[in-house]
Amino acid sequence: MALLGLSDNSPEINALYIWIGERGFSGGLQSKARTLPAGPVSSPSNLPRWDHPSGLTLHPQAVFNGPFKGADLLVICDAYTPNGEPFNTNKRRDAALIYSHSYVAAQYPWVVIQQEYALVPLDSQSPASQGQYYPDAGAVNDIVREHYSASLSAGIDIRGTNGRMPDNCKFQVGKWGSADGIFVVDQLCAAHFILKVMAESHRMLVSFEPNAILQTTSKEADTPIWLSTLSMRKFGGYEDSQFKVLKLMMKHMDDIAAREEGNGLEGIRVLRTVLQVFSNL
Repeated sequence: MALLGLSDNSPEINALYIWIGERGFSGGLQSKARTLPAGPVSSPSNLPRWDHPSGLTLHPQAVFNGPFKGADLLVICDAYTPNGEPFNTNKRRDAALIYSHSYVAAQYPWVVIQQEYALVPLDSQSPASQGQYYPDAGAVNDIVREHYSASLSAGIDIRGTNGRMPDNCKFQVGKWGSADGIFVVDQLCAAHFILKVMAESHRMLVSFEPNAILQTTSKEADTPIWLSTLSMRKFGGYEDSQFKVLKLMMKHMDDIAAREEGNGLEGIRVLRTVLQVFSNL
């Protein structure tokens, strides 16, 4: 897929505003294009908010280069209601408040996220599993390579990718040693969007759903998160890590309830992630 660069003599640019809709992250990202005057964009604050026809106001939070035809910029937004309150799927606002707290900033948290996914043929309900028909291996490899290249062109800090089988693909975003965890999630959203565009160009869909939902023998898609705080990296960090996991366990059911979106997929993901953490201690 050809990559598109900004034209120096173009009077206008196409900015694609992207946000999490009413079905939540598991329901997919929504997008809408708008035309803006051409000019350098050094910060999301240089871009206007957008009163969407749905009644939501979109606030730009992160900007990436548009890596494919039809989008000069990818603009990651969070959504607000007409009275200025965060929309019910806007978890970014609260997360940004937490990350800006002096105690959290002093812990200098490092975050890396790995996104696992499956590629599903358009005429299928689930990824092919062992012993079943696999989609064209060439198409799978093309999607993985194109997504990696496009993510780099967009300015996403993608650290690696792997896609040997259509039901076992993955990529990582974030850099160990960088403390901007909110921006890592913004990058993940942009990488999600780019991946779906690339897959659709090959008549494939992307599934991030766990095996319990897909009901196949395929490897489930998870989202492992590597988190390290300053106290974890000091002497005695292992004991500090165990203490933090126990604190998470005390709020386990609350966390699952907070993520019950749509048909409860988020709650299932949280359950699997916590079980994996404990199994590795």
